[in-house]
Amino acid sequence: MASLDDVNVLSMEIDSLPKVAVVESASVMDILLRYIYPAVRPSFDSLETIMPALAAADKYIMSTVVNDLEDAILAGDFVEKEPLRLYMLGTRYYLPKLKKAAFKGAVYSTTQSLTPYQAATESAWFSFEEFYKLKFFATYRVAKCKGVLSRETRKVHRRVCDCIKRQRAARLDVPPEA
Repeated sequence: MASLDDVNVLSMEIDSLPKVAVVESASVMDILLRYIYPAVRPSFDSLETIMPALAAADKYIMSTVVNDLEDAILAGDFVEKEPLRLYMLGTRYYLPKLKKAAFKGAVYSTTQSLTPYQAATESAWFSFEEFYKLKFFATYRVAKCKGVLSRETRKVHRRVCDCIKRQRAARLDVPPEA
């Protein structure tokens, strides 16, 4: 497509003009054109309708359309439903707001929620570094939760009143603490 800039259109006949093959479907082109021209923006009910449009916008370097599609994803309830897929999508297309929004859910999610098709296609966008980053935060989170529970349990045991301490000591035949 970049070579079209060198063509002198005024000196060429219409039949000899270069042709650019567009492989995107009509529905994808419809979405892209609605974002380019002043038209009613489409509403999305699934990621399967957004993802091809996002891929095409990225392919044609339409950064404003990519950003608008990211906002459309964030406006829906997609992050709550499929956080791991959206984290992978944010990684693939360098969408920082989407990655940030999906991070927490991606840490808690499991790859078992992906269909075989999704695992085959979308995991190709996902590096081992990203996978281990999520795994680290999941492990770190569990350790933090255990620490909080341990601290709170100790606090509860320290707050036991004297009458309960005496009852426990009497049952265990241990002299009560002073």
